[in-house]
Amino acid sequence: MTPYIFSLFITLFLLSACVQQNTQDHLDVEEPKETPLQESTFTKEQQVQDLIAKKKSEEKVFSLPPAPSVPDDEPITEIPSDLKKEEESSQNTPSLLNIDEKSRPVLEAADLKTKSFSYIYREPPFNSGSDRFIVRGNKIRIMLGENSINLVQGISDVFLDTRTKAAIGYCIPHDSFLCEETQNTKFAVSYNDFYRKTSYDWMKDIVEAQYIGSEQMENRAVAVLQARLRDQPAEWEVVRFYIEKFYGLPMRIDIEQGNGKTISYNFDNIDTNSYEETDVTPPGGY
Repeated sequence: MTPYIFSLFITLFLLSACVQQNTQDHLDVEEPKETPLQESTFTKEQQVQDLIAKKKSEEKVFSLPPAPSVPDDEPITEIPSDLKKEEESSQNTPSLLNIDEKSRPVLEAADLKTKSFSYIYREPPFNSGSDRFIVRGNKIRIMLGENSINLVQGISDVFLDTRTKAAIGYCIPHDSFLCEETQNTKFAVSYNDFYRKTSYDWMKDIVEAQYIGSEQMENRAVAVLQARLRDQPAEWEVVRFYIEKFYGLPMRIDIEQGNGKTISYNFDNIDTNSYEETDVTPPGGY
C-alpha cells in the first residue's frame, strides 16, 4: 500500500467518525425536546377529556329522567258536553233536569239523613187504609191492618224484596188474636198484589220542581213543591208534593187531573231511622 492511499483511508475514517458523532449529538438534543414533550402534552389532554367524559356520564346516570311528553299526534279524549250533563245527572238522585235552588236541598235530604222509615199508607179513591209500610233499602215490610180480608186470610205481615220481586206472607202476633193458631205460618202471596210505590220512590221520579212555599203537617215543617214526574200521565195537569223538610220524605201528593178532580196519596204518621235489617227480613225466609 502506497503512502498516498493509506493517508486517504485514514482521512475517510476520521470523516465518518465525525459524521456519526454529529448525528448522535443531534438526536440526543431533539429527543427530549420533542417526543417526550408531545407524549406528556397528549397524556394530560387525554386525561382532561376522560374526566369530562366521565363527569358527563355520571350526570346522565344519576339525573332524573325527563317527564314523558304526549306526542303531538296523541288523540285527546274529550267527553261531549251532553254526556257530561248525563253523567252529572246520573250521580244525583233523582236525575234532576229542571230543579230550582230552593227545591234541590229538599229533594236531597232523604239520601243524606234517612236510612229507614215507615208510614201508614192511604191511596185514592177513598184515601182509606191502615197498613203500615216499613222500608229499608230494597226491602219492604207491610204490617197489615186488621180488616175482614186479613182475618179470613190469616196474614198479618207481608215481606217484599223490590230487587228480586220476592214476596211472602206471615202470621206474626201483634198483641191480637189473629195469629193464635197460625203463628209464624208462611203464606204464598203475589208481589204485584201488595207492592205500592213508596213515598221515596215517588220523589225519585221528579224531573222538574218549583218551590211553592211551606206548611205545617202533623207538627212538621213541610216544603210544597210543584213537580213534573218521569213518564207522567197526560191527564195529570198539576202534581204537588208536600215533603217533610228535615228527613226529606213526602207526606202527601196531590194530583190535579184534567177532569177537574184531585186525587191524593197520603203517607201518615211517618217514623224515621227506627228500623234494622231484621225488621224487614222474613223470620223464615221467602
